[in-house]
Amino acid sequence: MTDTAARTALEQLVAQARQVLIAGGVDPGSEQVHRLLALPSLPGPSAPVASTSDAPHDLFSPAYDSASTATPQADPEGSSMLSLSAQVAAAVRLRQYEPPPARRWTAHELARSKNVGKYTREKRCAAVIDHPLGAIVEYPETGSQLNEAVAHRFQVDPHSAYRPQHSFQYSLSDSSHGGNPSVNCWLIRDGEKVLCKSTDYGCGCVRMCSFSGRSSHVSEAVSSSSGHSYTSPTRASAIRAAAHAQRTQDISVAEIEVFRKTLAFFGALTEHGCSVEMMDLYSEPDDEEEYEDIKRDARCKLRSSCSGRIVLKRNSAGHAYLECEHRTKGRCDHLIVRNLQDFDIDYLAALLSDDKDVVLRHEQRAAAAGYGPLAPCQHTRSCRTQAQLCPDWHRGDDGQLRRGEMKREFKCTARFRIFEPLDLVAHPCIVVICTSPHVHQAPERSMTPPLLRDALESLLCDMRWRLADATPRRIVRDSGFMSNLRHLLNWSPTLADPVLSDLHPSLGNLDHVAYLIDVVRRPLFPLGTDFEGVRDMYNRHLSLPAEDRYVRYVAEKALSSNGKLDRIVICMFPSQSRRLLSTKRLDVDISYKGVKGWYEFQMEAWDSETSQSVTLCRAFTTSQSAEAFRELYRQILSNSDSGRRR
Repeated sequence: MTDTAARTALEQLVAQARQVLIAGGVDPGSEQVHRLLALPSLPGPSAPVASTSDAPHDLFSPAYDSASTATPQADPEGSSMLSLSAQVAAAVRLRQYEPPPARRWTAHELARSKNVGKYTREKRCAAVIDHPLGAIVEYPETGSQLNEAVAHRFQVDPHSAYRPQHSFQYSLSDSSHGGNPSVNCWLIRDGEKVLCKSTDYGCGCVRMCSFSGRSSHVSEAVSSSSGHSYTSPTRASAIRAAAHAQRTQDISVAEIEVFRKTLAFFGALTEHGCSVEMMDLYSEPDDEEEYEDIKRDARCKLRSSCSGRIVLKRNSAGHAYLECEHRTKGRCDHLIVRNLQDFDIDYLAALLSDDKDVVLRHEQRAAAAGYGPLAPCQHTRSCRTQAQLCPDWHRGDDGQLRRGEMKREFKCTARFRIFEPLDLVAHPCIVVICTSPHVHQAPERSMTPPLLRDALESLLCDMRWRLADATPRRIVRDSGFMSNLRHLLNWSPTLADPVLSDLHPSLGNLDHVAYLIDVVRRPLFPLGTDFEGVRDMYNRHLSLPAEDRYVRYVAEKALSSNGKLDRIVICMFPSQSRRLLSTKRLDVDISYKGVKGWYEFQMEAWDSETSQSVTLCRAFTTSQSAEAFRELYRQILSNSDSGRRR
């Protein structure tokens, strides 16, 4: 069967399917229909992704029939996978998608029709690439020559707010100077004019480290070493790995890792030092005086911490350890680090003691292999990122270690023009025209594509109340979260548990993950998770049915003679408080210490029928004085639900 006949047969099947759905009172463009057609079973992490260069541009596509994808089975645990939209689910399935090279128009095709390759009446592209629903293209191919255009056709979910350009790792410049609210595009469907809205963008270039070794006056001509028109996540990683292997072929990988780890550890000590809060025993330094020599990102909060010097010492067995100079027998809360076996002790000791000769010897050896603080930095970032400093430490002209500033050095010639149909339900396809090559290297994958970010946020929402104290390290230790993550990625049970970067490499940045956690947590806890947040929860619980109220008492009182305000929080259901009054043998436990700045208090009873301990009340207080405990007991008993006092 020829391509034309196959396409004709496909269009007839699509038309019949639409008629059947409409006759049954179902909207063919509804989200439910898209989900049933596009929600696939996910391949394993090593499963290859089939080529999609010839994928059709209709939601009723053979790419989503029963032969190519399996119908998802109902999850008894209520996994968030079933709540994902069709486009998000497909994006997770295609998270390792590698776009094929653009298919250029042949001389025969150009001679057969004068409209081949035209995306407007006057403009023509040199090549085209077709992408399936959910495909995430982070580095769209551009023309290899100035003003040469490559067209990308993306199949999209018309009911989703996400668009292909939202996943580009390139920073798109302001579009206020270009675009057309109504223009005909000829590439949505080959040979047909489809009314679209067009928007023009320019490439916002990249930010490069000030220690990159490049001149501040860079020509806009394409450089063979930095410019590019076609790349992909795998290709970019392979190029970086090959360049790194060539530079370090005469030095062991272990030596490189130990050096980098030692330098990063020293940088953390320099930036954070001893984290003990300043006490009255030591004079608190002025903020500007303390931090004037250390540049920080604008979003980084200044902390008033111990200014003690970190020194390297050795114990009686000759093992090295680090200690804050203010640490004594009476002040054991100051910094001490004993496990230093993963670091280069000789280099670390030289850095701490400012032994310039030893430091220079280590760093010159590293620079000869192309790494270390004396080597030019290769780190790049998209201009959309807010971080202003390079994550690596470099040696300045004055001999001091500092993090380089991420600077924008030159303009890029690449341009993007996006055509979005005015009737996206009838034509669920968006065309992106990429013109002219980039004059810089591809930025690192620091931005999580919105589709994958939405998938992660759905997993976080399933944590519910456990999200209150969630951190990037805690969520990967949460059994429920990891179970949903394995199901989302269709992870093989024979492999080790997945990590967040298996969803996308940018999620390996714990600060970035912490930001995403906070985005999900903020609507659930609008006033935070501290005392004000508990007050808000208490007020909301007052509107619940009596049996569902858990936070029973929240107060801030002056219980001691020094006038300091102490805080008390009491949590128990009415059923627990009634059982408390009928309990004969009560166990009180105050050994818990899970909330910073609070003392925890718990009442338990033994249930002989089930042979298990039952929690009757949980309380939190900021004081362990006799007055605080007297008030605590009084409020616990006065908040009972039996109508009598004990």
